[in-house]
Amino acid sequence: MKSALTILIILLTQSLTFSQDYQHQLDSIWKVISKSSEDTVEIMALFELTFTYPPSQIDSSIHYANEALKLSKEIKYNYGVSYAYFRLGRLYEKKADYNKAIFYYQKKLSFNEKTNDLEAQYAANGDIGYMYHYLGMYDKSISHHHESLKIAEQLEDSSKISMCLNNIGTVYDAWGRPKKALEYYMQTIEIDEKLNDNYGIAYTYNNMGRVYNALMQPDSSILYFNKSLKIKRETGNIKGIAASLSNIGILYYSIKDYDRAISSWEEALEIYREIEDKTEEASILNNLSAVYGEIGNLDKSYQYITKAYAIAKEIDYPDLHIEIYNSLSAIYAKKGDYKNALKYHQLYTTVKDSVFNLEKNKQLEELETVYQTEKKEQQIKLQETEIAKKDAEVKKQRAQRNIFIISFGLILLFAIYVINSIRRIAKEKAKSERLLLNTLPIKVVNDLKLKGKTEPESFTNVTVYFSDVVGFTNVSSHLDPKQLINELNDVFTAFDDIMESNHCERIKTIGDAYMAVCGMPEENADHAINMLNASIEIKNYLEKRNEGQAISWKIRIGLHSGKVVGGIVGVRKYIYDVFGDTINTASRMESNSEPMRINISHVTYQLVKDHFEEKQNIHFTKREPIEVKGKGQMDMYFVNC
Repeated sequence: MKSALTILIILLTQSLTFSQDYQHQLDSIWKVISKSSEDTVEIMALFELTFTYPPSQIDSSIHYANEALKLSKEIKYNYGVSYAYFRLGRLYEKKADYNKAIFYYQKKLSFNEKTNDLEAQYAANGDIGYMYHYLGMYDKSISHHHESLKIAEQLEDSSKISMCLNNIGTVYDAWGRPKKALEYYMQTIEIDEKLNDNYGIAYTYNNMGRVYNALMQPDSSILYFNKSLKIKRETGNIKGIAASLSNIGILYYSIKDYDRAISSWEEALEIYREIEDKTEEASILNNLSAVYGEIGNLDKSYQYITKAYAIAKEIDYPDLHIEIYNSLSAIYAKKGDYKNALKYHQLYTTVKDSVFNLEKNKQLEELETVYQTEKKEQQIKLQETEIAKKDAEVKKQRAQRNIFIISFGLILLFAIYVINSIRRIAKEKAKSERLLLNTLPIKVVNDLKLKGKTEPESFTNVTVYFSDVVGFTNVSSHLDPKQLINELNDVFTAFDDIMESNHCERIKTIGDAYMAVCGMPEENADHAINMLNASIEIKNYLEKRNEGQAISWKIRIGLHSGKVVGGIVGVRKYIYDVFGDTINTASRMESNSEPMRINISHVTYQLVKDHFEEKQNIHFTKREPIEVKGKGQMDMYFVNC
């Protein structure tokens, strides 16, 4: 039971008005605390002060937590020491300084092990597991959650066991191991049903729905999402209802049931606005923009994305900026406004690259550490040389011999250094050449090297390839950034190799979209045949790659042939880009295709039909004329391969 002084302090702290006199009020409270002769009361008051400051003054809360830790150690108050480590960990967690949070949670764990406090050890391992999860260090996260699980089993606490199993499943889910995640979720459900824990059951059902969605099993996914939603509605879990509706919308979007996706997201949007969750509100607005873009309602798509953009700027959420810039670029491209499309694509690339720059800075710091270490070693070697010289004065003959050996060695090292430098410069030059060729077509690179410039050109006979990943938003939401980039890099590198072997040229990638051409900047009479061969190889490659893989990538492919303009865009950063009605039509072919199918226009069909039907026994299926915005009805053909 708290003493009268503690209660007084709590009442005082709860009465703070956060006005201009805020600091004066805190100082008054501290004077009351300082007069106390009861050390434990003073410690508890310090803890109360860590909850008093607003988020903008979190460093003040950290100060009082450190004061509580210091005093607890002085009087050997075990509870105070343990709780101080916990509060410091939580406060640094709120600052998103996860490494510092881990430091204090580890301190707490070590202290709890010394005092043999199993309950506290259980909690500390869980907190450390959460931090490693946030940092993407999934193996360490799972290790600490397993330690929590062992303790929970030792305590024979079913509720704690269930929580640990769920945490482990969640980490495996984030790690891209959905089947392993399901194993732990099933165990969690079994325990929660015995405990009649509706909140836990609903939470786990929602997780299972996301996993089945990642496994491309929509029927199972919607079953568990709806089970979760039903329980949340019955128990009045408002935020949980919104989360389930958001996930259901993602599922329907991935299977192209756009009406249901819109309905689910609009209901979720109303809830997030009511509870004033700006981050989730912006995310839902971005999703609604994407779905309206898919169905061709670009005005409504733009309306939603601008609202999302306004919120993203207000809450300063970089990850959300990346998604929104990418969406704005796609919308402007579909509208034919290439100037704004390029503008937002550059913003998207800049913000995304900043994430990688953080990693580069870390690497530079590591290199600096290595340099300083080597520098100290060199200083030690110089000192040893001085000692050797002094010894040489005593034994002149040996010294001369040693000088000769050292001189010869230095000359040899210098020669090796010069040779390595020449090789390194040659390698760097070759590397620069390769990077330039990866960015621009070889003809454009040669023009720049010979003339210092290149002029835009018009090409009459070109075939344009477009593809994008089906359900990319949903799949990418379950992957950590490093894994997602590795997957896309692997797939797009294979695409590049296939395009190159078929005399085609990759122009660019935007997110999950891939664009290539054949017939420019070098003319090619077989442009349509080459591009269709490349498309068939890409489809076959993906089908083979998807066999036995946890992550299955499916794409839509569209081809169209016609006149294209190509040239360098930009001054400081060269970007080779293509323009014209043929580009827009090829994009329409892709958007009207189906997963793992190749959809070609009537123009392209006329160029390839004889070759493929006679020489490769590949036939084409004519589709019903499809209404294309700005084009009217168009004839399209599926390639049967």
